[in-house]
Amino acid sequence: MFLIANNHYELDITSLVHRKRLDRGNLMIIAPVDVKLLTLLEAMLYAWTDRIQDATRLDIRAVTDIVINTDSDHTHAVIDGELTKLSTPIKLRTKSAALCVVDAN
Repeated sequence: MFLIANNHYELDITSLVHRKRLDRGNLMIIAPVDVKLLTLLEAMLYAWTDRIQDATRLDIRAVTDIVINTDSDHTHAVIDGELTKLSTPIKLRTKSAALCVVDAN
């Protein structure tokens, strides 16, 4: 399971999530390092306190392109807030001034 977003999201208790800019040209990738309950709880705690970047059990990256490989043929991802099932490997790249994530496969 991955979270894939166009540009950096910030969590805020009053507005839940927001982005300062939509056209920065970055992909924000958040992936758990494992699928244990403690990982999920840590992610929720840090997200709720607006400190997601401090979560040690999450791999957080801002990239312009990425290829994600998994052990299975498919994986689930949340892309710009929508849950979807993707074939692997997942190939993503930024497009100048794009406002949403598009699977490059």
